[in-house]
Amino acid sequence: MDGNGEGAARISKAAIKELVHDGSGIILNDRAAEKLATILEERARDMAAHAVANARRRNRTTILEEDVEDYTMKRGD
Repeated sequence: MDGNGEGAARISKAAIKELVHDGSGIILNDRAAEKLATILEERARDMAAHAVANARRRNRTTILEEDVEDYTMKRGD
């Protein structure tokens, strides 16, 4: 993966396939699993950046659960 977030996702296709199958019984092909993994990784990167900013704003060097929850409240998830 390069500095722009391009390239293969770090979240494994196997994990994505298992999550989808366990929740639905539907099987994902490799390309669909890779696409979903890439999208989830982008969202996780955005969430992590938001949590880091929250921790820094609060003069902490540790991300707490509240920093992550703040992201979900901000997005309305």
